[in-house]
Amino acid sequence: MTSARERFWNGFERLAPAPLYYPVSYRRAHRWNAFLFDVMRVLMAPDRHTIDIGAHRGVFSWFYARHSAGVTAFEAHPGNFRFLRRLAGPRIDCRHLALSDTSGTLALRVALRDGRELSESGSIVGAPAAGDAAAADGSSVYSVECRPLDSFEFPDTGFIKIDVEGAEPAVVRGARETIARHRPNLMIEIQANAIGEDAMRGLIESIRDEGYDCLFFYRRRLVGWEHFDLARHQTEPFARGDMLSFANNFVFLPADR
Repeated sequence: MTSARERFWNGFERLAPAPLYYPVSYRRAHRWNAFLFDVMRVLMAPDRHTIDIGAHRGVFSWFYARHSAGVTAFEAHPGNFRFLRRLAGPRIDCRHLALSDTSGTLALRVALRDGRELSESGSIVGAPAAGDAAAADGSSVYSVECRPLDSFEFPDTGFIKIDVEGAEPAVVRGARETIARHRPNLMIEIQANAIGEDAMRGLIESIRDEGYDCLFFYRRRLVGWEHFDLARHQTEPFARGDMLSFANNFVFLPADR
């Protein structure tokens, strides 16, 4: 059963106009983790473009548009995309598709709780074949277009954020040329419980091999990758529900800048 607070915010999301929804939602997110937003602001440049991969309903994209030359926001979930397109505004170019290392059609699986979609949980990882109406566990499933980031042309890009619920390795493989061309700062959500420890470490090392330094968020500070310990920084905090100590956001900075 949903609480009165949850019902209020669900109604607010459906009814609030953009000039109200985004500032209020931003303030809620900023109150929870101001340091994250402070770092993202530094990672952007006012004269360079930003790419938001896994934009959800656009709170980060709205923030990015205020601190960069423009934003391209990719969102695969149909409901999230309709919301994003309705409220985003002219400085955010909204694209309804998933990103990966291939082109075609894939299935997006979205978990349910009490019969309601958890729209932030949508993932193309482990989804049944495209075209299925539902997974065996009752999750919603949508057929979505999929393309590599490298199939697009972008203005000079200074920052890319990736949050795609376990599909990060495929997204990065499909973005190699874009990253090499623009040398942007990167922020990527990477969780061993979603992709496995070997895949997590392999992804991070592959980006470092391209001339990037790696840092991760831990308790409202940035820590060097060499200090990362899976048990301390992911497994144990996740088990106790300590999400401020759960180090799943990684920042990559070009070492030549």
